[in-house]
Parts: sequence; C-alpha cells; structure tokens
Amino acid sequence: MNKVIKAPAEIIPHTLDWTDRIPSTETISSCTATSTNLKTLVTDTSLFVSASASISAKLTTWRITGGTLNSDYKLVFTATSSTGNVYTQGQLLEVREEVI
Repeated sequence: MNKVIKAPAEIIPHTLDWTDRIPSTETISSCTATSTNLKTLVTDTSLFVSASASISAKLTTWRITGGTLNSDYKLVFTATSSTGNVYTQGQLLEVREEVI
C-alpha cells in the first residue's frame, strides 16, 4: 500500500497510475474513492474536493483536502473500465501538521 502525507490545511492533487493494473485494451470509464479513519473506523467523505476523479488515459487524479491532525486514513480507489471490469488500489493517508 502506498502512502500519502499531507497537512490538514493543504489541498493536494493525488494521481494514481492504473497502467500496471488495467490491460491495454481497456480504458477507465469512472473512478470512485472512499476514506476510512483507521482509529475510529468511520468513513470520512469530506477528504475529497470533488465527488469524481479527473481521468486521463490510465491516470486518475483526486484533490485531497482536510483530515484530522495526526490521523491516518485508508483510501480505496475503485476504477471501472470500459469493459465493465472493476479494479481497486489502496493508499494510506497520514495527516500531519508539518510535512517534511
């Protein structure tokens, strides 16, 4: 699982490359995202600026915002392909005061 680190005040783009997961004969039709606070196990829908990703070829980009200071979140991105196949990628998001 890859890791993303951000400060609570930041709004950052986060791009996922699906090239290794999705065959060359398919394209991405849509992508959704969920986030779960790993301490409370509560879903937090406020981490994403928009409800859908920007899609370009095999890349999806989400704008991530907010989060509770010193909290960790499990992000799960789900891409649906042009043939109806569904692929997922998990990421760890750490929200810290200062990013070094």
